[in-house]
Amino acid sequence: NSAPCTSEAAASGKCFGGVARLRTKVKEIRSKYPNTVLLDAGDQFQGTLWFYKFGGLPAATFMNIIRYDAMAIGNHEFDTKVAGLVPFLKNVTFPVVSSNMNLSKTQALQGLIKPSTVLEIGGQKVGVVGYTTLETAFISSPETVILTDEISAIQAEVDKLKSQGIDKIIALGHSGYATDLEIARRITDVDIVVGGHTNTFLYNGTAPSNEKPEGVYPTVVDSQDKSHKVLVIQDYAYGKYLGELHVTFDDQGKVTSWSGNPVLLDNSVPQDSETLEVIQSYLPELELLKNTTVGRTNVDLMADRLQCRSKECNLGNLLADAYMAANIFMPRDDSWNEVSMAVVNAGSFRASIKTGPITIESAIFIHPFRNTLDIITVKGQTIKDMFELVASKWTTEIGELYGGFLQVSGLHILYDMTRPKGSRVVQIKVTCTKCSVPKLELLNLNKEYKLLCSSYIYKGGDGFQMFPASILKKQIIGKIDTDVFIDYVKSHSPITTGLQGRIRHVQDLDDLDLTPCEQRPAREQEVNKTRVTQWVNKSHPVGQQDFPQPTQMVIELKKTKPKIQASRE
Repeated sequence: NSAPCTSEAAASGKCFGGVARLRTKVKEIRSKYPNTVLLDAGDQFQGTLWFYKFGGLPAATFMNIIRYDAMAIGNHEFDTKVAGLVPFLKNVTFPVVSSNMNLSKTQALQGLIKPSTVLEIGGQKVGVVGYTTLETAFISSPETVILTDEISAIQAEVDKLKSQGIDKIIALGHSGYATDLEIARRITDVDIVVGGHTNTFLYNGTAPSNEKPEGVYPTVVDSQDKSHKVLVIQDYAYGKYLGELHVTFDDQGKVTSWSGNPVLLDNSVPQDSETLEVIQSYLPELELLKNTTVGRTNVDLMADRLQCRSKECNLGNLLADAYMAANIFMPRDDSWNEVSMAVVNAGSFRASIKTGPITIESAIFIHPFRNTLDIITVKGQTIKDMFELVASKWTTEIGELYGGFLQVSGLHILYDMTRPKGSRVVQIKVTCTKCSVPKLELLNLNKEYKLLCSSYIYKGGDGFQMFPASILKKQIIGKIDTDVFIDYVKSHSPITTGLQGRIRHVQDLDDLDLTPCEQRPAREQEVNKTRVTQWVNKSHPVGQQDFPQPTQMVIELKKTKPKIQASRE
């Protein structure tokens, strides 16, 4: 998982990764294989105390120290908009690439991001073509940057490189494993695909930690014309592994052999002392934030991806309740408050927290994106459309889980996912506002309602394209979601939020029996206990973001034998 390393975890050898370990391993491999390429597939931004305090500049500093050769742009690079990305790009000492970005309307990025780059390795030229997920437009804030189809953009750039006599080409990008495989199959003359975004773990043999491989390393794909093999790699997430791939090319630039595996960066890898000194220079400011306790929780607050992106989860309930609590105003004659419901997209909270103290650091890990919270007025039909969109994207496939799945406060939703898309919302109940005692009422499709949500959602993020056109009125509150969460923890500690039946599925109604346990047959109690245990014990990825993993790649040329090592984080 992506939580910070505690002193207890460090003492027991349960901490992984970190730039100091990464630099040690990269230096070790470079000493064995001088012709090394170090690549990063994007998502250096977001989700840490470092980013909260300093933005992307520490990432630039450490990537320069480690001496990356090239980097792709991930969706999280735009989480602080174009203005937040520019300082990072101006400070890195290596090329940043994305072939499917149209920057014609984004002057600030022109010249800072290139479609591709050519690396000189052991007297040989290696082309690196970048690409970025089209989802960026919906799940981040690229503003005027236009994302185009990856396949056509990559092919056009590959053709340019081929015309320059470059016959060894790597596609480096951030669009997910399925797209990586499609690129390998469909792009003519690509030899290796280094990907990110879905945090896919590939491995040969017995995995060294608790990740379960989704395939072999590398995944080997036949090119479209069957003329050569294309190697596809991803290396999980959070800096836990350094991917290492050795590849041999013949004189025509065709892959002839390969080997490798992700290397676990555990406590057996020493931390580079020079890098630790640089880290130390940042710590005084970080410690002030890190050690500030804002409250405590008496319950585990779960951000399990499968649960929170397909069902109700208690962390989602807590965040939505925090939004509501921050927007309780003076009552009017006919209403107890002007807004009675809030939604929070599951992709906006990134890490679980165990029972115990909640610090500013852990709060930022949980809810890092710092969107504003505002009130919009919409018709009941728009609210239904919003939840129908959620239902249309519902899945329990780990790699396809929808970050826009909405957790709620002041709403009860009943889904039937066996129905056709567009008719899966069985019932919506909303909390009344024009009432002296708040209670749930059936949604009226023709009535106007006020909804509290993040600016990210009402600007169309996560595919909510019914916004902003369907917004009748917008009331800018401007409170920052992360700050609202921290304030709520301060005022409501200890936290005891649980599951409350806010989101239900018709198929799970048996699980919602409210009969007291002591009145049920002993056998039924045991079944229910087993059912809950099985759910809790399922292992699914939990983390603050889809940090890609470094990939170390060794490329051997048949005659000259220079070795090229590539890494992607």
